[in-house]
Amino acid sequence: MSIQTTRNFAYLLFIFVTFSILVNETHAATNYNLGAFSTRLITVNIPETDDVLTTTDVAEAKDVINVVKPFITTSSYGKTTFSYTAQGIFQLASGTCSKDTYGDQVNALIQLSLEASDKQKPFKNFDHFLIFHPQPNCSSENWSAEGYGKFKAYKLNGRTVQLRGVRTPSMDVSILKHEIGHSFGHQTAIGHPDYWLCKISQTNAKVVTIDTNNCQSKFDFENRIVPAYDIMSDPYTQYDYGAITKEAIGWIGSKEKRVATTTGSYKIVPFKQKSGVKTLVIPVGQKMNLYLSLRDGIPDEGLASGISAEIKQNSISRFLPVSNKNYDAPLVVGTTYKIGNKNIRVDTVTSSGATITILP
Repeated sequence: MSIQTTRNFAYLLFIFVTFSILVNETHAATNYNLGAFSTRLITVNIPETDDVLTTTDVAEAKDVINVVKPFITTSSYGKTTFSYTAQGIFQLASGTCSKDTYGDQVNALIQLSLEASDKQKPFKNFDHFLIFHPQPNCSSENWSAEGYGKFKAYKLNGRTVQLRGVRTPSMDVSILKHEIGHSFGHQTAIGHPDYWLCKISQTNAKVVTIDTNNCQSKFDFENRIVPAYDIMSDPYTQYDYGAITKEAIGWIGSKEKRVATTTGSYKIVPFKQKSGVKTLVIPVGQKMNLYLSLRDGIPDEGLASGISAEIKQNSISRFLPVSNKNYDAPLVVGTTYKIGNKNIRVDTVTSSGATITILP
């Protein structure tokens, strides 16, 4: 987003959860994000709160999920169909606020919610949950939403079941897209992609050098200095996940990306298009890959359609600004960018696609 842009959204703390690759479990090679993906909406009330969820709240929650459903199918290029079943409203026993720390309070709330749901209908291994609950009174911490991407063993009514999911006291479209993104992250880390601000120099009007050896991370959610092109960075844009995030989820694979290691011209289709190569991956340094995608503009941010740049280094996802004035600005057509060890030029950008050339 432009560093001059001010967005009038209420500040919400999104808790960063790091997810690790599951290397010691038999299901590690299975991507449970693909195909018919279903979550269990579990609505609960607790005694340690002044707030009470009602059937009206449940109806509104279902409305939110029904907005997210087609978004997931479109964003995944048809690789994932999203559905849900609803349970509750369950009245939980006390226990959440008897714990001393915020983390233990959260774990107690999840455990009690899953037990109530499992009694009504037993979970199966690798199911997904979406717990909707009121704000507890017991903690000074911000009970914001959290997505849990690594399958965890829960003991439920005499059984052990591997589950992952989302816990939220606020059923909002933006929040749910963001937290479901976290919960999709069981196979690789899906955090909050930041800006990778590198030294930018311009020798003339047509040549820009981006020194990838002279960079620093920038992510300031409170002041809205966060990448606009990934819901995992900025959920309020209502836009989409980034290319590296989609690759981690499993939505961008060999049919959706092309790795370009040699000089020449390469074509990509718009990022939102269901079929075709939509992301060009260019190695630009030691364990550093540049991801170029043709993104729609975001009028509210003053952003025109164009080629957006992302960097993945050592499995860390970042957005690469090519301008000091607007961190989300696209690459300028006709300008040569020296990024790492590659010279790159965007030759054409149209509504049907773009042509990108790797120069000698």
